[in-house]
Amino acid sequence: MDTSAMLGELYQARFDALKTLAQKHEISKAGPVEALRARLIQHLVFPDWDFSPAGLRTIPNSELGEILGVFGIKKSGSIKARRQRLFLHL
Repeated sequence: MDTSAMLGELYQARFDALKTLAQKHEISKAGPVEALRARLIQHLVFPDWDFSPAGLRTIPNSELGEILGVFGIKKSGSIKARRQRLFLHL
């Protein structure tokens, strides 16, 4: 399944479907639907990306806006605020 199709499926899926998908891929099902959706996107769509605090500091500002958009997070603001939003969301 390509990236855009996977993202579409994850954004449209209900909480129960997300839990089932998480269980299938051995990903934690804990937390609210937004956190579970973000965790699934992180592991299934961006498996090679480093979303640790150190990894987030290395992401250029231009790419950070795109990533925030993928996760459905507000994209405006300073780079520090953008990184913090992404970190808190993940």
